Amino acid sequence: MLDIENIKEEWNKYLGARDTGIKHVWKPLLSKQLEEIKSLNKEDLNDYLLEICKLHFDVGLNIPVEHPNIWPQILELWKCKLDNPDEKIFLWLFKAKLYKDAYLLCSGEPKELLESALTINPESKEAKNYYSLRI
Repeated sequence: MLDIENIKEEWNKYLGARDTGIKHVWKPLLSKQLEEIKSLNKEDLNDYLLEICKLHFDVGLNIPVEHPNIWPQILELWKCKLDNPDEKIFLWLFKAKLYKDAYLLCSGEPKELLESALTINPESKEAKNYYSLRI
């Protein structure tokens, strides 16, 4: 079972060390996180990736989701989730529209991602707020 609180705690340790700017302090913590990701089974990996997406895109933690050992796995997960999407996937795609290869998962304009999120959940305040800024 994945410990969601521990994910946030471990990434906060890395981010705190990263803020020091001392590479030999933060690099081992990043390596530890990457090893953790590698060790997860498929179900736990998906839950883990969704949690770091939530922490990065919704909470605002500067987790390096674009790291080459993380981002392809997130894209693959999002690709699978698009078959049965929820509003969060569309909102995260909207927020990540300039990240490497994110555009490959959506056809059309960023506005259409927000429209898809609103189709799924017409009451989504976040999607409404972004949509009002885009018009």
